[in-house]
Amino acid sequence: MAHSVRIFDGSSVMDRLLKDAKQLKGSYVKVGYPAGGKLGAPSKKGSSHNPYQDVSELATVAATHEYGAPKKNIPKRATIRPAIDKGKEKIGKLQAKLVDAVFAGKITIEQALDTLGEFLISLIKKEISTLLLPPLSPKTIKRKKSSKPLIDMGQMRNSVNFTRHRAN
Repeated sequence: MAHSVRIFDGSSVMDRLLKDAKQLKGSYVKVGYPAGGKLGAPSKKGSSHNPYQDVSELATVAATHEYGAPKKNIPKRATIRPAIDKGKEKIGKLQAKLVDAVFAGKITIEQALDTLGEFLISLIKKEISTLLLPPLSPKTIKRKKSSKPLIDMGQMRNSVNFTRHRAN
């Protein structure tokens, strides 16, 4: 009976794992309306204003809704922070799976960051779509012809995006 012996040098595997661990440690995604990001198209005709022309304009409006502007009589209608808070457990589980997949060599760090970014976008879009409180004023409902907060043309929801940041 013949036996074969295979010698395995694990140093190259360890080198890759250490490199991946170091790069993962400082890698992250930013989600929301990043500068230079893609502006989503309106999904329907709006009530009283034209579509936004750049992301910075839309980001200002989104921030106003996220935190409110009491002096302008605009209540807080946060979507980004609540979406992340509500999704913390799912986000943590996804991050663990993605790290495992990177270490197993099944996906790249970029693919992991893209998957995480897309997942975060889906959470925020769902939050925008399901937000009901605080209700719109009767004047706004009449102008928009809808009682749905934050949804006029759909452009804000369609513009949620992420940027990927890798450690060096």
